[in-house]
Amino acid sequence: MPFIFFIVIGVIVSVVVAQITKRNKEIITHLESGGEIRLKDNSANYFGRDSLKKNQPRGNGVLAIFNETLYFELYVPRKSIEIPLSMITGLERGTSFLGKTKMTPLLIVHFLNEFGQDETAAWQVKNLPAWEKTLNQTLSKGRRSL
Repeated sequence: MPFIFFIVIGVIVSVVVAQITKRNKEIITHLESGGEIRLKDNSANYFGRDSLKKNQPRGNGVLAIFNETLYFELYVPRKSIEIPLSMITGLERGTSFLGKTKMTPLLIVHFLNEFGQDETAAWQVKNLPAWEKTLNQTLSKGRRSL
């Protein structure tokens, strides 16, 4: 009986990994058609948007900086967030967001949402200093550095 259990678990893990790999390829293909990618993290951990409180999907996905947009797409469920760089009002580091804490610093982005209201979103990314530097450089080309 334990043997069958391990086979079932193995099959489930294989299916999940295959789905995430497929989804990653779909997202990357979509991103590459969107223009020059200045920086990308294929395993960014999304902590959410403050206006949506705790009732929102969180998890891993692809975060990318384009010339005019900060774009994130979750692997599961199929959700995305697109922030025009012109709407970003600030960047900061933090260790928690919406009650969820990590031992590594988070990239916290302040921006104006589609209704012109202050909004905040957060991600755990690899190489946070590179994200801060690239965002500041990209933002400063069109306007002031944060």
